Amino acid sequence: MALTPTTQPQPVYNGNVPCNGAYDLAIPLDFGAATTYEIDVTTLQQQGFIEGIQTVYVDNSLNGSPLIITCSVTSQKIQVPSLAQGFFPLLQPTPAKITVNTAGGAPANQIIHILNFYLPPAVWKVA
Repeated sequence: MALTPTTQPQPVYNGNVPCNGAYDLAIPLDFGAATTYEIDVTTLQQQGFIEGIQTVYVDNSLNGSPLIITCSVTSQKIQVPSLAQGFFPLLQPTPAKITVNTAGGAPANQIIHILNFYLPPAVWKVA
């Protein structure tokens, strides 16, 4: 059975070396206030601070629930296990928009790091 793509191809940046150098965009999330956050880095990309998103680092080591990252255009879903940390490559074209959510009870002050360079996937348990 032949399959026909339902969307237009989207450029992604995994494996490209950023022209402006490697950057880490640290984003604090207060899961004590909300369980879902939408992150839109369009303005930072338009201003030239960060080209594309290739990897995200998540420290979910204090959370008893999985943390889920969803890329808006590609619908890629990443599930970061509870009590774990890791690097996760993203298939996210520009402009970059992702949603991060977790169940209640997550730590109030959690930081995810959006990276404009590729790191291979790695996950490790902390507790």
